[in-house]
Amino acid sequence: MDYQETSEIESFVAKTPFHMEAGWELVLENSNKNCSHSEIEFLLQKRVINLIDIEIMKALACYPYTNSGNIAFLLNHTLHQGYQKISYLNNLNKLKKAGIVLRYAFADPAKQAENANGTASPLRLYCLSQAAHTYMASITPDCHQVVTAAVSAIRKLELASLNQFLIRFQHHYCTRVDSLQYLKGTKIGSTPFIMDSVLRCSATHPVFEGKEHIWLFVFSCREYGNWVKNNLTRLKMLRIWLQRHSDECSVPFVIFLVENLSMALTLYTHIQEVPLLQSFPIYFCPDSLLVSYPPLDAIYSCDTNEDGHVTAIRHSIAF
Repeated sequence: MDYQETSEIESFVAKTPFHMEAGWELVLENSNKNCSHSEIEFLLQKRVINLIDIEIMKALACYPYTNSGNIAFLLNHTLHQGYQKISYLNNLNKLKKAGIVLRYAFADPAKQAENANGTASPLRLYCLSQAAHTYMASITPDCHQVVTAAVSAIRKLELASLNQFLIRFQHHYCTRVDSLQYLKGTKIGSTPFIMDSVLRCSATHPVFEGKEHIWLFVFSCREYGNWVKNNLTRLKMLRIWLQRHSDECSVPFVIFLVENLSMALTLYTHIQEVPLLQSFPIYFCPDSLLVSYPPLDAIYSCDTNEDGHVTAIRHSIAF
């Protein structure tokens, strides 16, 4: 397996923050795990909750399980300049104390036994508590319901990576995004199937002449457990779904968010062993590149060269 642009290999395979080692556990750090609507109203009336806090709550209503860095990126591109900050941790800590926001950390049980405050990763994920979510649902059109108790630790990480992509995608291509469906659920036969995100974008590039829209199907995957098998299953179901919706989604792009390019090469190799998927064009986006590049400038496809080596090829996609 080879990488194009070998001089930049280290940055391409850099570790993502959205990673979970075997044996880690996800720990809720709140002492106050919930609040009521009346408590939120009281804090608003007393001006304990301010405009910035409300914007954080709106962000988490749209993007549950987001880390502080991507919350800051979003707010610093949406808030008036006078309200922008380098860090919003004080606001997040205030909302956590009030039971409005839940904060999760990854911990190593062995280290926790030695140190009650010891964690395995500096990453923190934030989401709204149940009451805060229902409160925000009435004022946030794009509010997404994610039942906290039913979301596994790996799924939380997948959503964190997905949110990073979507937040930055909408910032860079806001004039091209016509619609965004978050966690679009459907069925293939009697089997439930969830597409992490489906974006319909207006097509203006000459290569798409005659097409009004292109469709991006985004999936987030983490290198944990049976990740290859699980994602091959997702691809098979998507392939069937697209065959049934070919008139509607005539120009589909499938993008997998991966921890690094090594994952992309591994998944591509297994895709080529499945007849149904061999001609299915798949793109990959490593988490680590999104900090420095617009999403569609951090897209890779894979191919097998004459020597049988799998190569990752970087693209800059324009639509």
